[in-house]
Amino acid sequence: CKRQLPILYSLRESFGITILGVSADGGVYPGLDQVIKDESVTNDPSVQAFPTIMLVDSKTAKKLFIAKGLTTKDRLTDLIYKKILEVENA
Repeated sequence: CKRQLPILYSLRESFGITILGVSADGGVYPGLDQVIKDESVTNDPSVQAFPTIMLVDSKTAKKLFIAKGLTTKDRLTDLIYKKILEVENA
């Protein structure tokens, strides 16, 4: 998770996203916009590795899976654009 943070911070600067950290054990990393503790995250079938990157639809609160494990900025950008287009065209 810690190695993913600089990439997420860069995405925040580029695209104005909000970074919500969800921690199963209460661990907090500096620089996150918001952190919540949720032990049930370990039972979520879409969370198979840490970090797991998701978009959260601000209108519906629906979680949209993006990636698991350490992912480059270019790859995340591509995956996010594809997911947004997928949702908009649904």
